[in-house]
Amino acid sequence: MAAAGIACAQSTVTRPEAAGRLVRVFDFEEQQTNPGEVPRYWFRNQDSPQRARPGFPNWNRSSLIYDNLFAYEGEGYINLPTQGGSTSLLLETGLLPIFADTDYRIFAQVRTSGLQNARAGLIARFVDAKGEVISGSERMSDLTLSEQVWRQITVDVSSSDPRAAFIQLELVLLQPKQQPLREASPTKAFEIAAEDFTGSAMFDNVAILQLPRVDLSASTVGNVFPAEQQPTLTMHVRDLTDEVLAMRAEVLDAKGNVIDSEQAPLTSGSKPREWKPKLAGYGWYRARMSLKNPQGIMVGGAATDFAWLPPAVIKPAPLRARELSQSRTTMLIDAPRFGLIFDAVPDTQWPTLPVIGKASGIGTMSLPLWTRDLQASQMRARVEMMQGVASELVSSYIDLTLVLPQTPDELARAVNIERPDPWDVLLMPPQSPEQVRDAVQPFISDAIDRMGARAGAWQIGSSKSQTPFWSSHKLSAARGALSARAPGITLVIPTDIRDRWDASELLAVGGALRLAPRIPATMPPNAVRHAAENWVVPLSAAPRTVATQFILDGASHPSTLPAQDAANIARQTVEVWRMLGGDPEVSASAPLSIAIANAIQWPDTPRQQPRPTAAFTAFAAVSQRLSDRRIVGPFPSPEGCVAWITQPLTRAESGISGGIIAWNESAADEATLNLPVASESVLMYDMFGNVTRLRATQRESGAGALMVRVPLTREPIFLEGLDVGLAQFVSTVEITPTLLDAAKDVGEHEIVLRNPWKNSITGKVSVLEPGGFAKGPIDRSWRITPRSHNFTLAAGQEIRLPMQVSFRLNQESGPKKFVLGVEVSGDQPYGMVEIERTLDLGLQDFALDVTATRVGDTVIAEATITNTSDNQVTIELVSLAPGAPRQRATLSNLAPRAQAVRRFSYSVSGTKLIGERVVITATDAETNRRLNRGADVP
Repeated sequence: MAAAGIACAQSTVTRPEAAGRLVRVFDFEEQQTNPGEVPRYWFRNQDSPQRARPGFPNWNRSSLIYDNLFAYEGEGYINLPTQGGSTSLLLETGLLPIFADTDYRIFAQVRTSGLQNARAGLIARFVDAKGEVISGSERMSDLTLSEQVWRQITVDVSSSDPRAAFIQLELVLLQPKQQPLREASPTKAFEIAAEDFTGSAMFDNVAILQLPRVDLSASTVGNVFPAEQQPTLTMHVRDLTDEVLAMRAEVLDAKGNVIDSEQAPLTSGSKPREWKPKLAGYGWYRARMSLKNPQGIMVGGAATDFAWLPPAVIKPAPLRARELSQSRTTMLIDAPRFGLIFDAVPDTQWPTLPVIGKASGIGTMSLPLWTRDLQASQMRARVEMMQGVASELVSSYIDLTLVLPQTPDELARAVNIERPDPWDVLLMPPQSPEQVRDAVQPFISDAIDRMGARAGAWQIGSSKSQTPFWSSHKLSAARGALSARAPGITLVIPTDIRDRWDASELLAVGGALRLAPRIPATMPPNAVRHAAENWVVPLSAAPRTVATQFILDGASHPSTLPAQDAANIARQTVEVWRMLGGDPEVSASAPLSIAIANAIQWPDTPRQQPRPTAAFTAFAAVSQRLSDRRIVGPFPSPEGCVAWITQPLTRAESGISGGIIAWNESAADEATLNLPVASESVLMYDMFGNVTRLRATQRESGAGALMVRVPLTREPIFLEGLDVGLAQFVSTVEITPTLLDAAKDVGEHEIVLRNPWKNSITGKVSVLEPGGFAKGPIDRSWRITPRSHNFTLAAGQEIRLPMQVSFRLNQESGPKKFVLGVEVSGDQPYGMVEIERTLDLGLQDFALDVTATRVGDTVIAEATITNTSDNQVTIELVSLAPGAPRQRATLSNLAPRAQAVRRFSYSVSGTKLIGERVVITATDAETNRRLNRGADVP
């Protein structure tokens, strides 16, 4: 046990008992000193005439038991039984004196027997010098079910309250109704919960440790560092013992890699240190600090997260989101399209909001007006506090939305509603009794009067709201409850992106609306792509006063690395941004925006700091890369990868160039994006805004266009400095049809070229592969006529160039890579660009796939035949392997759209099959049409 090791480390100097690392241990070995039923200094804490405690009946009697077969150590342990109801054993007040502003950790070993619904736990609280419990000081360990196995539970407490004089401990067996999560739920409080009427919880070796007080903090408000501020950490250790401690601090990146570390010995007392870690670049980081005693046992630690954001590219614009259609000259217009949503903010953290908003470059922020514990008497002070924050936001050109995430309990009781849903309040009929209206007004009127000019929108429900999209008359009623004193507000309706809504309902609602569909963090990018389209397409039928704000989930997820959370939010953001479309004039005023919720983890204690999530860090950086750019179309990428072409808006500031956004979405193998460029280098930004200059190269011959080759991962990259016209030209090159029909002696195909530039272009296109004209040697098994065409294209024109393709009968079916060399000149010569396209050699009637595997000394060649026709087919198969006799099989009467498998086995011994290729020929018995397909033997 850790406490035992710490006990050995105590100094021999005489010090107060409470000043040692190990304050006290209760091992319950009292055979020689205590004849009572319970341990010394402990008493049963059940319901009694002197002290009412419902749910803790007095027939549940804790007892001290000696049994070396059951005890964790020695013979003594505590048994808390149940015969229905909960059980408690409480430590006397005044037995554990503590120091002010000191941290303590309490350990206990626990074991349960025969429990199903009840749980065992350890409670610690502070009491003052008079023995009165200090409100809010109680902490509970995890409630545990550990049948027949001893398990350690812990609880940490911090004596920050100056009144704290002693720690009080309580060992409990809690039935479901007394478990805190159930008590906190209004609905579950009235449920009849199953109880245990037999069973017990056993406790042993309860130890109280004094921990060093360790504070690790970032030297910036909100733990968000702007680009110009070097991240600095402050480490503060206060230890009242006389141990020499070893300190180690380290900073990890979003992938969990240690970026920098520092270590040093520490003596007792208060030791502040400042550290400027060497970071790899902008991004999200986690700093952690640990303290160990001379025996190598960890006695303390702390951690914090911080973000270092890239330079802000988005210049704030003094216009609200609803004025997007107005012209801006020197300001970028997309700042209001990116926002932060906060459903809850601790009172102490409100001053951090303007700092976080300004550093992240966002243009909108949604802040909670109501909380569950808010009282009418507190509304004026809360509104005044929000006014100060709102003034700072407005001065930074950040639009404010007020959120009613949930109904205050006081208001819910006053108007007699059961759910904490603010819709229930706003939809109360106007003829409600006067006392109901009087109860509602203090929670709304002051905020409208004082904040109406600064808050252009009101959101009804939290970003997690499950309220479905409602009818027009309900939306109109909610608007009426707010707009009577604040006309012209935008009503914000949170919903789920998977919900459906009727545009015709929106037409009947007067005034501005903003729909806020929530995108789950688990939704993959391709699903976001389709779900967002289902929302945006109907907007054409809705009035222009209806906007859409997609809400992303920026929370950290314990099952994934922070880098994965960041990459996911970056991909989701890009997919939503794509919904703006590529027409600069239309998209500039399109009522679409993106906001991120749960982006900051608020502290649980006053000593902690806000912790930005990795998703927030990526969202802030990606918004910079997307601002004033539009996605105009896809760019050819390897299978399983995604690439989008971006171009600047016509009204964007100078210096913003075209680009490509790309990532590996599902490709199992490493994928590389081959990109023709018009300049010697391009800039590549990662999802955190770090930039790398990529040098373009030519082919080995030194001829042709410049190329950049970029490996693709799950993390999106943003390439900038590209010629949009060249990228669009490459992306639209096609070869049609894509089937190389094995049934035809000569296939008729076309090379399709389109001119995306605003000027005419001339050039030449040649088929380099197949045929060996790109790298050699010449492959005469393919005949392509003609192999080259000259072309001239006017702006926006398309041309189709004919091409005949023939190949030898022994050519294997499957995908075939065609490489086109395109020389194009317009307002500048680009040289020859190599463009790869894939055609499929096969038949329209059936398909053949072949695999080869090795099991011991046996090679198994497997042929899969798929009937793609509408008629039955009979397929004759011949398998050819080097050094082995031919093998034959027949698939008779294979039904339309059906699939069948045939296997051929070869012995490895006596052959040279390993590394060779097995080829299988499939022939339609009726038409004599044939496919060949092979596979290499592993």
